[in-house]
Amino acid sequence: MSGNVSISGDFSDTNASGTISTSGNITIAGYAPSNPNYAAHVHKGITTPVFPTVDTSVYAPYVQNTVGSMSGNMTVVKAKILPNTNPSFSGNTTIQGVLYIETPNRVSFSGNVTIQGAIVVANNPTGSNNTLSFSGNVSATTMDTLPANSNFPAGERALVGSFLLAPSFAVTMSGNFGTIGGSLVADSFTFSGNAGGQVNGSVIALKDAPFTESGNSPFVFGSPVTTNPAGIVFPGGLGPTQGSYLEVP
Repeated sequence: MSGNVSISGDFSDTNASGTISTSGNITIAGYAPSNPNYAAHVHKGITTPVFPTVDTSVYAPYVQNTVGSMSGNMTVVKAKILPNTNPSFSGNTTIQGVLYIETPNRVSFSGNVTIQGAIVVANNPTGSNNTLSFSGNVSATTMDTLPANSNFPAGERALVGSFLLAPSFAVTMSGNFGTIGGSLVADSFTFSGNAGGQVNGSVIALKDAPFTESGNSPFVFGSPVTTNPAGIVFPGGLGPTQGSYLEVP
């Protein structure tokens, strides 16, 4: 963590001997490393959490179009990106509904991006060099803000809680983002420049890779949109515990 970077809450590491490398104006839970209260908000050797799996099949039925590289001001509605096309979006891009990425691919947005929906990767991704980069400003709202009409049926608008589902992708964000109404899942994340804002959900990196923040990138985590984000599956189940109930004859 370098530059003017902050994390609004605590920092936890499953590695008991892990360290945080910091330089610049860094704060965690509002405290700089030199503050005696800082250590109480950095936790090491915690129990490894159960990571969720990603299943984007719920988004696939709502894909209607195919899209490639674009420049200028464009609107992309319910579209997919075909494998090995490596598209570049260099203008001000608006995405409505789902943007469905097939792999392998290297996708870049160099202009401002307004997303009213979600960006997801097709199940069973292939390729070892998949990337998704945002170098402009990002504004994102949830799927349920789409117009309630035949083009955006109720089933599609109900897919809330996730903004970016990109297993096997390295994600880079270097522009500003405001409030993102959903969780971000990818193999790894790099936030640089002025990339910062509020995430109403979680940021989950699936691979053992560096999580990098640099520049002016403050992070604020707000309340999740839902406890059951679309496309994110948490393991678990319900079962009886003998002795905790009484059967009435």
